[in-house]
Amino acid sequence: MIKNFLLIFSLLMLSCYVNAETKSALKQVLYVGDNHLAKAKIKLLKESAKLKGLSIEIYSTRNFNKGVGLEKLCDYPVVVMQAVSQDAAVQMFAAFPAAIKQCEVKSVSVGFELNGLNKGFTVLQKERISEYASNGLRKNYENLFAYIANQVFQKDLKVEEAIILPKVGLYHPDFDGLVSNVRGRGLFAAFDLPNGSARDTLADLIIAEGALILGSGNKSIRFRPHLNITREEIDLADEIIRRAIARL
Repeated sequence: MIKNFLLIFSLLMLSCYVNAETKSALKQVLYVGDNHLAKAKIKLLKESAKLKGLSIEIYSTRNFNKGVGLEKLCDYPVVVMQAVSQDAAVQMFAAFPAAIKQCEVKSVSVGFELNGLNKGFTVLQKERISEYASNGLRKNYENLFAYIANQVFQKDLKVEEAIILPKVGLYHPDFDGLVSNVRGRGLFAAFDLPNGSARDTLADLIIAEGALILGSGNKSIRFRPHLNITREEIDLADEIIRRAIARL
Protein backbone atom coordinates (compact mmCIF):
# COMPACT_ATOMS: atom_id res chain seq x y z
CA MET A 1 0.00 0.00 0.00
CA ILE A 2 2.76 2.40 1.00
CA LYS A 3 4.81 1.40 -2.05
CA ASN A 4 1.85 2.10 -4.34
CA PHE A 5 1.30 5.47 -2.70
CA LEU A 6 4.96 6.40 -3.11
CA LEU A 7 4.88 5.33 -6.76
CA ILE A 8 1.77 7.42 -7.50
CA PHE A 9 3.24 10.37 -5.62
CA SER A 10 6.50 10.10 -7.59
CA LEU A 11 4.63 9.97 -10.88
CA LEU A 12 2.61 13.05 -9.94
CA MET A 13 5.74 14.97 -9.00
CA LEU A 14 7.39 13.93 -12.28
CA SER A 15 4.34 15.08 -14.20
CA CYS A 16 4.42 18.48 -12.48
CA TYR A 17 8.14 18.81 -13.24
CA VAL A 18 7.64 17.93 -16.91
CA ASN A 19 4.75 20.39 -17.22
CA ALA A 20 6.83 23.13 -15.60
CA GLU A 21 9.73 22.41 -17.93
CA THR A 22 7.42 22.44 -20.94
CA LYS A 23 5.92 25.78 -19.96
CA SER A 24 9.31 27.32 -19.34
CA ALA A 25 10.41 26.15 -22.81
CA LEU A 26 7.52 27.90 -24.52
CA LYS A 27 8.45 30.85 -26.65
CA GLN A 28 7.50 34.27 -25.34
CA VAL A 29 6.94 36.00 -28.68
CA LEU A 30 5.46 34.78 -31.94
CA TYR A 31 6.28 36.91 -34.98
CA VAL A 32 4.27 36.18 -38.12
CA GLY A 33 5.26 38.06 -41.28
CA ASP A 34 4.05 37.99 -44.86
CA ASN A 35 4.89 35.17 -47.25
CA HIS A 36 8.03 36.97 -48.49
CA LEU A 37 9.70 37.08 -45.09
CA ALA A 38 13.43 37.14 -45.82
CA LYS A 39 15.95 34.89 -44.07
CA ALA A 40 18.14 37.90 -43.30
CA LYS A 41 15.26 39.62 -41.51
CA ILE A 42 14.45 36.46 -39.55
CA LYS A 43 18.07 36.25 -38.41
CA LEU A 44 18.07 39.92 -37.41
CA LEU A 45 14.83 39.59 -35.43
CA LYS A 46 16.08 36.51 -33.59
CA GLU A 47 19.37 38.17 -32.69
CA SER A 48 17.61 41.31 -31.47
CA ALA A 49 15.11 39.36 -29.34
CA LYS A 50 17.87 37.21 -27.82
CA LEU A 51 19.88 40.32 -26.97
CA LYS A 52 16.92 41.57 -24.90
CA GLY A 53 16.37 38.24 -23.17
CA LEU A 54 13.28 37.13 -25.10
CA SER A 55 12.67 33.79 -26.79
CA ILE A 56 10.95 34.08 -30.16
CA GLU A 57 9.58 31.99 -33.01
CA ILE A 58 9.19 33.49 -36.49
CA TYR A 59 7.07 32.27 -39.39
CA SER A 60 5.60 33.46 -42.65
CA THR A 61 1.80 33.21 -42.58
CA ARG A 62 1.96 30.33 -45.06
CA ASN A 63 4.41 28.30 -43.00
CA PHE A 64 2.58 29.03 -39.75
CA ASN A 65 -0.82 27.99 -41.12
CA LYS A 66 0.52 24.80 -42.72
CA GLY A 67 3.23 23.71 -40.32
CA VAL A 68 2.03 24.94 -36.92
CA GLY A 69 -1.67 25.72 -37.01
CA LEU A 70 -3.78 28.56 -35.68
CA GLU A 71 -4.66 26.62 -32.54
CA LYS A 72 -1.04 27.14 -31.44
CA LEU A 73 -1.54 30.91 -31.17
CA CYS A 74 -2.66 30.34 -27.60
CA ASP A 75 0.79 29.00 -26.72
CA TYR A 76 2.39 32.44 -26.98
CA PRO A 77 2.00 35.37 -24.56
CA VAL A 78 2.70 37.89 -27.36
CA VAL A 79 1.91 37.74 -31.07
CA VAL A 80 3.19 40.32 -33.56
CA MET A 81 1.80 40.23 -37.12
CA GLN A 82 3.29 42.27 -39.94
CA ALA A 83 2.41 42.73 -43.61
CA VAL A 84 3.69 44.97 -46.38
CA SER A 85 0.22 46.10 -47.48
CA GLN A 86 -3.39 46.20 -46.36
CA ASP A 87 -4.60 44.13 -49.34
CA ALA A 88 -2.08 41.37 -48.68
CA ALA A 89 -2.87 41.33 -44.96
CA VAL A 90 -6.63 40.94 -45.42
CA GLN A 91 -6.06 37.70 -47.30
CA MET A 92 -3.18 36.30 -45.25
CA PHE A 93 -4.52 37.05 -41.77
CA ALA A 94 -8.24 36.54 -42.40
CA ALA A 95 -8.46 33.51 -40.08
CA PHE A 96 -6.39 34.96 -37.25
CA PRO A 97 -9.05 37.09 -35.44
CA ALA A 98 -11.21 34.08 -34.58
CA ALA A 99 -8.20 32.21 -33.20
CA ILE A 100 -6.97 35.20 -31.18
CA LYS A 101 -10.42 35.65 -29.68
CA GLN A 102 -10.04 32.25 -28.00
CA CYS A 103 -6.63 33.07 -26.48
CA GLU A 104 -5.30 34.87 -23.45
CA VAL A 105 -2.75 36.61 -25.63
CA LYS A 106 -1.49 40.10 -26.33
CA SER A 107 -1.45 40.65 -30.09
CA VAL A 108 -0.65 43.54 -32.39
CA SER A 109 -0.72 44.14 -36.15
CA VAL A 110 1.96 46.20 -37.88
CA GLY A 111 1.56 47.88 -41.26
CA PHE A 112 -2.16 47.13 -41.62
CA GLU A 113 -5.45 47.13 -39.75
CA LEU A 114 -7.82 44.20 -39.37
CA ASN A 115 -10.60 43.93 -36.79
CA GLY A 116 -9.87 41.43 -34.06
CA LEU A 117 -6.09 41.31 -34.40
CA ASN A 118 -5.14 43.95 -31.82
CA LYS A 119 -5.71 42.71 -28.30
CA GLY A 120 -4.20 43.50 -24.92
CA PHE A 121 -2.11 46.52 -25.98
CA THR A 122 -3.15 50.14 -25.55
CA VAL A 123 -3.26 52.48 -28.55
CA LEU A 124 0.01 54.06 -27.42
CA GLN A 125 1.70 50.68 -27.02
CA LYS A 126 0.56 49.64 -30.49
CA GLU A 127 1.93 52.86 -31.97
CA ARG A 128 5.33 52.33 -30.32
CA ILE A 129 5.54 48.71 -31.46
CA SER A 130 4.52 49.71 -35.00
CA GLU A 131 7.16 52.44 -35.14
CA TYR A 132 9.94 50.05 -34.19
CA ALA A 133 8.81 47.21 -36.46
CA SER A 134 7.87 49.33 -39.50
CA ASN A 135 11.11 51.28 -39.75
CA GLY A 136 13.46 48.31 -39.87
CA LEU A 137 17.10 48.72 -38.76
CA ARG A 138 18.79 46.57 -36.12
CA LYS A 139 18.52 49.33 -33.52
CA ASN A 140 14.76 49.59 -34.00
CA TYR A 141 14.35 45.82 -33.64
CA GLU A 142 16.41 45.82 -30.46
CA ASN A 143 14.19 48.58 -29.05
CA LEU A 144 11.08 46.70 -30.21
CA PHE A 145 11.93 43.70 -28.06
CA ALA A 146 13.17 45.79 -25.16
CA TYR A 147 9.82 47.61 -25.20
CA ILE A 148 7.84 44.34 -25.31
CA ALA A 149 9.99 42.91 -22.51
CA ASN A 150 9.22 45.94 -20.35
CA GLN A 151 5.51 46.19 -21.11
CA VAL A 152 4.61 42.50 -21.00
CA PHE A 153 7.27 40.66 -19.00
CA GLN A 154 7.99 43.36 -16.37
CA LYS A 155 11.62 43.88 -17.37
CA ASP A 156 13.44 47.14 -16.82
CA LEU A 157 15.42 47.57 -20.02
CA LYS A 158 16.56 50.82 -21.60
CA VAL A 159 14.34 51.79 -24.53
CA GLU A 160 15.11 54.57 -26.99
CA GLU A 161 12.82 56.35 -29.42
CA ALA A 162 12.40 54.73 -32.83
CA ILE A 163 14.58 55.88 -35.70
CA ILE A 164 11.98 57.11 -38.18
CA LEU A 165 13.09 56.86 -41.78
CA PRO A 166 12.03 59.48 -44.36
CA LYS A 167 8.40 59.62 -45.47
CA VAL A 168 7.02 60.06 -48.97
CA GLY A 169 7.17 63.48 -50.61
CA LEU A 170 10.26 65.04 -49.03
CA TYR A 171 13.00 66.74 -50.99
CA HIS A 172 16.66 66.71 -50.09
CA PRO A 173 17.76 70.19 -48.95
CA ASP A 174 21.37 69.57 -50.01
CA PHE A 175 20.30 68.95 -53.61
CA ASP A 176 17.24 71.17 -54.06
CA GLY A 177 16.14 71.21 -57.69
CA LEU A 178 17.95 67.96 -58.46
CA VAL A 179 16.82 65.37 -55.90
CA SER A 180 13.13 65.29 -54.95
CA ASN A 181 10.36 63.04 -53.60
CA VAL A 182 12.61 61.30 -51.08
CA ARG A 183 10.52 58.46 -49.67
CA GLY A 184 10.83 55.19 -47.84
CA ARG A 185 9.48 52.58 -45.47
CA GLY A 186 11.86 50.55 -43.39
CA LEU A 187 14.98 49.86 -45.42
CA PHE A 188 13.19 50.36 -48.73
CA ALA A 189 13.76 53.91 -49.96
CA ALA A 190 13.88 55.91 -53.18
CA PHE A 191 14.24 59.41 -54.60
CA ASP A 192 13.53 61.08 -57.94
CA LEU A 193 15.72 62.90 -60.42
CA PRO A 194 14.41 65.56 -62.84
CA ASN A 195 14.09 63.01 -65.68
CA GLY A 196 15.02 59.52 -66.80
CA SER A 197 18.23 60.61 -68.48
CA ALA A 198 19.55 62.20 -65.25
CA ARG A 199 18.54 59.08 -63.34
CA ASP A 200 20.40 56.74 -65.69
CA THR A 201 23.50 58.94 -65.56
CA LEU A 202 23.43 59.02 -61.76
CA ALA A 203 23.01 55.25 -61.55
CA ASP A 204 26.12 54.79 -63.69
CA LEU A 205 28.06 57.29 -61.55
CA ILE A 206 27.06 55.54 -58.31
CA ILE A 207 28.24 52.21 -59.73
CA ALA A 208 31.50 53.86 -60.81
CA GLU A 209 31.94 55.14 -57.24
CA GLY A 210 31.64 51.60 -55.88
CA ALA A 211 28.01 50.81 -55.02
CA LEU A 212 25.42 48.77 -56.89
CA ILE A 213 22.13 50.64 -57.36
CA LEU A 214 18.84 50.13 -59.19
CA GLY A 215 16.70 52.48 -61.21
CA SER A 216 12.95 52.31 -60.72
CA GLY A 217 10.02 53.68 -62.70
CA ASN A 218 10.63 56.61 -65.03
CA LYS A 219 13.10 58.69 -63.02
CA SER A 220 13.71 57.11 -59.61
CA ILE A 221 16.69 55.61 -57.82
CA ARG A 222 15.73 52.95 -55.30
CA PHE A 223 17.49 51.21 -52.42
CA ARG A 224 17.02 47.61 -51.32
CA PRO A 225 19.95 46.86 -48.98
CA HIS A 226 20.41 43.60 -47.12
CA LEU A 227 18.47 43.66 -43.87
CA ASN A 228 21.47 43.27 -41.58
CA ILE A 229 23.19 46.33 -43.01
CA THR A 230 25.18 48.31 -40.45
CA ARG A 231 25.09 52.03 -39.72
CA GLU A 232 28.68 52.27 -41.00
CA GLU A 233 27.68 50.72 -44.33
CA ILE A 234 24.74 53.13 -44.65
CA ASP A 235 27.07 56.06 -43.98
CA LEU A 236 29.47 54.76 -46.65
CA ALA A 237 26.62 54.44 -49.16
CA ASP A 238 25.54 58.00 -48.35
CA GLU A 239 29.06 59.26 -49.06
CA ILE A 240 29.18 57.38 -52.37
CA ILE A 241 25.82 58.73 -53.53
CA ARG A 242 26.72 62.28 -52.54
CA ARG A 243 29.95 62.05 -54.54
CA ALA A 244 28.05 60.71 -57.52
CA ILE A 245 25.41 63.46 -57.37
CA ALA A 246 28.15 66.09 -57.19
CA ARG A 247 29.45 64.76 -60.53
CA LEU A 248 26.10 65.22 -62.35
